[in-house]
Amino acid sequence: MVDLFAQHFEDRDISTIAHVETILAELQVVVSDNHFVYTAGDHGDMYVNKDRVTLFPEPMKKIARIMIDLLKNTQIDVVVAPAVGGIALGQWIAHEMRVSPDFSNPLSVLADKENGIGFAIRRNYDKLIAHRRVIIVEDIVNSGKTTRELVAEISRLEGRLLGVVAMYNRGGVTAQDLGFLENTFHRRFFLPLIDRQMKKYAADDCPLCMNGKTINTDLGHGRHFVEKHGQPKAV
Repeated sequence: MVDLFAQHFEDRDISTIAHVETILAELQVVVSDNHFVYTAGDHGDMYVNKDRVTLFPEPMKKIARIMIDLLKNTQIDVVVAPAVGGIALGQWIAHEMRVSPDFSNPLSVLADKENGIGFAIRRNYDKLIAHRRVIIVEDIVNSGKTTRELVAEISRLEGRLLGVVAMYNRGGVTAQDLGFLENTFHRRFFLPLIDRQMKKYAADDCPLCMNGKTINTDLGHGRHFVEKHGQPKAV
């Protein structure tokens, strides 16, 4: 397991990153030069439209294959993914592991979002976590809030969390942000394929709003923001 940390950035080489970025570009996943409202309410000019990935099974399969290449020699019993966006990727990763000679036969488990609790593992999936080796699969990591909730849930269920893999880390989240300490014996990993922090601004200090740039109401949470506040006007 320790070798996985030392080799991660070598394994996730420039050609691998370029391959994934080519797939995402062909699917028009990353939208730029626009004005978006993100889940946490902050604003920015770029958006990772993960729904574009789940439309096409074959590119999703390729991304899953690339992701599990980072996990070779890691024995995994359960793959946990959050609803809704992470489910398809979690399923593909579990499938690709099950048909690969490098892995055993992990189960694929989903976590639901519950009001007042955050993400929780229910539907009798919670009975499959205790004492098993678990990874979390994320499609897009923004603030890391969802991931931290899943980390806490797996701990509550007494699972042995190995770490987190993600397709795209757009929030600049680190392993330390997730509570993964480097000086522990069972070190946990955080392995995003694409690790690129996108600029974000507080809604009341957004230069895009100050310049009167129209908010995109098709992607992200722009529609709700505009219904409440209207489109911005230049100041």
